[in-house]
Amino acid sequence: MYRLDSGNWILVPLTGERGERLNSLHFDILNFTNHNSDLLYFGTTLAFRRGVMGHDFTEFFQSKFGFSNLERRIRYDYNWNQFDREKEYLVRVYSNSASKVTHEKTDLERFSKQMIYEAMYNYDGNELIKK
Repeated sequence: MYRLDSGNWILVPLTGERGERLNSLHFDILNFTNHNSDLLYFGTTLAFRRGVMGHDFTEFFQSKFGFSNLERRIRYDYNWNQFDREKEYLVRVYSNSASKVTHEKTDLERFSKQMIYEAMYNYDGNELIKK
């Protein structure tokens, strides 16, 4: 997820482009790499990863669960940064075949990512609207 700031798309420090958990607090004393927040990890990241399995992303983000999960992430970023005007967010979901492992051969192509979903949203502190 990216936020438009001063004409540049900035990666929101929740989940990275390779699916890794990022740390929005910018410190991780125990190196847990789980956002330093159980509420953020269990309430959004883990719920998203488990809830999206086997779903089409367009349908998932239109569903009540998928949309509210996305809205929580955006609301968190908006409030954490104390924004007071509308912000634009870009959501991209990538897929790869990294879990398809064979013992007979090494296939580095399985780590290649393909974008499978992209959408833009506006958030003004009250309402999330898909563009």
